[in-house]
Amino acid sequence: MLTTCPSCRGPLTPQPGAKPVGETAESYSECARVCLNCEIALSNARKPTFIRCDWRDGLWRRDTAGRLNRIVAGSLSEGTREKKLARLAHERSEGLLTWNVFSWLEDRGLLGRVVSLIRGQESPGKVDILYWGFNDRDAGYAARTIAELRGLLTETFREPRLSEPDVILVSDTSLVFVEAKFDSPNDRQPGKDVDRYVRRVPDWFVAEDRVQSAGYYELTRNWAIGAALAEKLSKDFTLVNLVRHGSEEDIERDFPALITSRGHFKRLEWEDLVDAVEPALIAHLQHETLYFEPAFSTLGVKRPPV
Repeated sequence: MLTTCPSCRGPLTPQPGAKPVGETAESYSECARVCLNCEIALSNARKPTFIRCDWRDGLWRRDTAGRLNRIVAGSLSEGTREKKLARLAHERSEGLLTWNVFSWLEDRGLLGRVVSLIRGQESPGKVDILYWGFNDRDAGYAARTIAELRGLLTETFREPRLSEPDVILVSDTSLVFVEAKFDSPNDRQPGKDVDRYVRRVPDWFVAEDRVQSAGYYELTRNWAIGAALAEKLSKDFTLVNLVRHGSEEDIERDFPALITSRGHFKRLEWEDLVDAVEPALIAHLQHETLYFEPAFSTLGVKRPPV
């Protein structure tokens, strides 16, 4: 069992009242070992990751903490807001990485370049963004999108707990849903809620039994919701699976086999997104870790254009 911090090599301190090593720890206070120097706790797993004492320490721009709090407070799924905020403290947090990258791009007016990269077209002009179905800024496209999305989730899909696409980008002509992944793979749950999603927009899927067998639950759900929303808004729809280099390499073959050509599907790597849209973020990504190791080890390595 580790007795020194993998980050600073300093001593680890036992934490009174914590769960023992081997039992799942969801928060800093539940972890058995802490590094007082780094202000992190090692998870209780055999291969430990870490949880920050203060989630704000993981922000690339700490002055965005207040706005992120407001975004989480306005996110669609009211019952998961507290958990969502707590998860931001985790080294493996997809939400924190998503916020760090996309809020930066939003503040610098670069969302048009993102949509251009995804669609392979010239910049669409003004682009608004939703994080987990919400934006605290008064933006024209976003306001209508929020209202229509909430209505679809409650009335058309009759969801008991509202779905929250990680990121939605909306312009005058385009609607883009982003399913962001950091460490976890695409969710596979064969058969789950096929009737709720596929049957609501059957023209957007090839065959229900194939979707059910493949079991790409999150992607299927996002495709169905995005399709219905795009029809409501009269926009061109794209679903993006945003992953690290080398992850989900077959998804751009496997998922399109389940859907029709009414919309578009794209696999995009974080590394290529940053390199093509905002190279200034490369320095930040180089400091991101998973299990205390560099999470984006191929940054700076020449790759084919996307």
